[in-house]
Amino acid sequence: MAGTTWWNLLSVREPHETIPALLAALQNQSRHLLHLTTRHASLEDVFVHLTGRHLRKE
Repeated sequence: MAGTTWWNLLSVREPHETIPALLAALQNQSRHLLHLTTRHASLEDVFVHLTGRHLRKE
């Protein structure tokens, strides 16, 4: 797997708990995190989550 880059998207409610647990799990597996980005859900994110549909752009 050398040279392989993996991207994952996680949606969590408690990032202050999830991120330390993720880092500990990676360390236990001798893996390294190269990049981490966090953001708050947008109104569109919530709409898609609740309805399963995107708004159409006109």
